[in-house]
Amino acid sequence: MGEHIIIGIISTYGYIGLFLLLTLGIVGIPVPDEVLLMFSGFMVSKGELNYLGILFGAFCGTSVGISLSFYIGHAVGMPLIHRYGSKVGITEEKIRRVEEWFHKVGKWTIFFGFFIPGFRHLTAYSAGIGNMTYKEFALYALPGGLFWSFVFITIGKSVGMHWRKVEHMIHHYALWLIPFAVVLAIASYIWFRKKKPQ
Repeated sequence: MGEHIIIGIISTYGYIGLFLLLTLGIVGIPVPDEVLLMFSGFMVSKGELNYLGILFGAFCGTSVGISLSFYIGHAVGMPLIHRYGSKVGITEEKIRRVEEWFHKVGKWTIFFGFFIPGFRHLTAYSAGIGNMTYKEFALYALPGGLFWSFVFITIGKSVGMHWRKVEHMIHHYALWLIPFAVVLAIASYIWFRKKKPQ
C-alpha cells in the first residue's frame, strides 16, 4: 500500500483509519506501519488529531492485528503457512528465523519484535504455531504494541513537518536507530509534559 494512500486515509478517516490500517499491517498486508504512525503524530502536532486518541487507536489496531495473527498461526499451523504464506510474505524460512530469536532472546522477542522490520506479524504467527497460550503471548505482545506505537507517534509529533525525513532515516538504519528512537520518544514525551500548562 503506497504512502500517499496511507496519508489520504489518515487525513480523511483519522482514528478509525489508523485502527484499520494497523490491524491489516500487523496481520501481514503490506502497510508501511512506521509511516502510518509518524504521519499520525505529525497530524497531532498540527492539532488535527488528539495525541491520546491516536495512541488509543494505534493500541487497538496493534492489539487486534497481533491477536488475529496469533490465532491464525495457532489454528492453521505450518502446513497452511507453507501453502499460502508466501502470498503475504510469510515463509517457513522467516518463521524459522523468528523461532531462532525466540531461543536466543526468549519471550521478549514478542515485545521488541515490533521494532524489527518484518518481525512484527511473524512473532505472532510463530507463537501461535508453537502453541504458546494467548494469555502468555498477550502479556508481551500488547504492551509491546503500545510501546512501539508510542515511540513512533511521539517522534512524529515531536519532529512535525520533518517526519518524513526522520522516517526515511529510521527505515534505512532501523536496527541502529531503534535505541535512539526510543530515547528520543521518551525524552520528547517528558518535555511536552513539563511544557504543558498545569
